[in-house]
Amino acid sequence: MPFTGGWGGAHFKGVDSSKNNLIGPMEDTRYFYVYENQRWNPLTGFTSHGLPTDRYSWSDRSGKMSMSRETTKLPTIHWQWTTEWMIDFHTPGGTDHDGWQYATDFPASYHGKTKFTDYVRRRRWARKCKLTTSGPWKPLGSTKILDVAMATSPATGRVMVWAVSSKGDVLYRTGVTSRHPVGQDWDQVASDAVFQSITIGGRGDEKSPFKVWAVTKEGHAFLRHGITDVAPTGQLWLQLHAPSGSTLKSVTAGENTLWALDTSGRLWLRQEITAVFPEGTSWTQVPCVPGNGCSFTGGEVKSVSAVGNELWAVLDGVTPILSGSTAAAAAAMAAAAGNAAFGVASAAINATGYGQSGPVNGVICRRSGITPGVPLGVGWDLVIGVRRFLKLFDIISNTPSPFFRVDGSRWTFERESTEQQHFQFL
Repeated sequence: MPFTGGWGGAHFKGVDSSKNNLIGPMEDTRYFYVYENQRWNPLTGFTSHGLPTDRYSWSDRSGKMSMSRETTKLPTIHWQWTTEWMIDFHTPGGTDHDGWQYATDFPASYHGKTKFTDYVRRRRWARKCKLTTSGPWKPLGSTKILDVAMATSPATGRVMVWAVSSKGDVLYRTGVTSRHPVGQDWDQVASDAVFQSITIGGRGDEKSPFKVWAVTKEGHAFLRHGITDVAPTGQLWLQLHAPSGSTLKSVTAGENTLWALDTSGRLWLRQEITAVFPEGTSWTQVPCVPGNGCSFTGGEVKSVSAVGNELWAVLDGVTPILSGSTAAAAAAMAAAAGNAAFGVASAAINATGYGQSGPVNGVICRRSGITPGVPLGVGWDLVIGVRRFLKLFDIISNTPSPFFRVDGSRWTFERESTEQQHFQFL
């Protein structure tokens, strides 16, 4: 959907610009998935009662988060369920006639036919919901799009729009300019593969030309070679072998980098992308560790987005840790424990789940320390997803001695204006 230039719609119907025909109807759909997990018992067969170290009997895809059909909620009140919970027979890897996938253990490579060495199985349940709203966007043809990527060249003003259709075809949008963002039509780019993800990297100039990368449904990455002003759709596809033991599901490209996410939540960086080897030479795994001044445990990369030389991601299963920088900081915490306002805030923190052992999903992070010499960066800096944690300590900010001052992502303990100890919220 292209942007009309208007504003309003949805919750702002009374102040929209519909009189100028800039507000139109919008719809969106989404699937929720819950996994049913079982382990083989020699006496009773497959059962939901697994080993103490097993994943939850009902969980998310990773098995680290407990989920159930009954507790799965709609994103907002503006969404409505359109189906009941159903067994998903289209789960990647295939299923048997009852929807089960089998493996030797959790986690492993799942398949649809049971083998003698299979001791665990899982089954995916799916439910669909729909959003009906309005906004300053309008439909762009009838082609259903699975993924889309856009890039502009500051030097030339050139605009590129590539997409993957719901059928897995790669499409190029012709005639797109800053003055005519809708473009003219979709041209299909020939390929024998079925794609699921696409991205555009580079600045669009001589030193950093545009590069189009894509991932197939089988988990293989490709580079579209030969893209020029004369041949905007390129000449041929160059295949990049996936990392050993990994199945890629998406890619995102920066100015001179390519990042890939696999189905296990592992992030990879393509090494040695040069003019001689535009497709690069190998993959290096990006460790999921905290960045400078941060502290958390766990973390699985859910999605990534690169822009220029920066990388942003959404992490699931993150357990933030509140840590003091010194022994005096720990003493400050102990002193504050007797403060009534601190007790209120602590109770509120526990109510949110932060400060406990439970992990947090949907945490937005920025990769810190990315330089030409350290292309992997240093670690993840938590940005959004723990804001409620910080806001709770506003309760303490107006209390007498000792008191706390919230400053960005830090709060400071001050006693008699002579000593300050900083704590980092993550």
